[in-house]
Amino acid sequence: MTRRQRDNRSFRSSSSKPPIPRVLIFCGGACTVPDYFDGLRRSLDKHEVILEVRHRGDVSPDKLVNIAKGFAARSSREYDEIWCVVDVDNFDIGRAAESAQRQGVRLAVSHPCFEFWLLLHHDACTAPQARCAAVAERLRRHVPDYDKTQLRFGEFAAGIPDAIKRAKELDPTGVDHQRNPSSGVWRLVEKIMESAL
Repeated sequence: MTRRQRDNRSFRSSSSKPPIPRVLIFCGGACTVPDYFDGLRRSLDKHEVILEVRHRGDVSPDKLVNIAKGFAARSSREYDEIWCVVDVDNFDIGRAAESAQRQGVRLAVSHPCFEFWLLLHHDACTAPQARCAAVAERLRRHVPDYDKTQLRFGEFAAGIPDAIKRAKELDPTGVDHQRNPSSGVWRLVEKIMESAL
């Protein structure tokens, strides 16, 4: 087996692709992110999303990309796509983007944090956000008992179409990691939902 074959074995070949896509999602940040995608997966019973969180505490986005690619390469499963969901926070997203592109991993970046993506389910916020705490405070106006350690997906499910629309208005490509505020999470969520139709 050549090095290229080893590096790409975690992706399915187009001839063996089953009707249900398999997407590997690695999450950075708090428990909110895996809770959201687990809720989305459960709400769409026709689509299989394999959610793996392989970090303790904060891991930089570039390290998360390496962890995701390494996990996929060692896995006995094959994946159609590998995604990393990360926040800008104080990280060097440019380095993570270069690493992701080189390794065939897709990034879903929220600026300044994932809570901004959640806020878009309820509010068309376009003003720059200096801190994640300010975003969470604004989110609590719509979801008063919002807790970073345990997200209830039902409080966001109905707002997904609005969140996608609002995020696209801020960043139509979903890859402008410098724009504050913005969230490229819509790319991943839209892909999952389209696959479930």
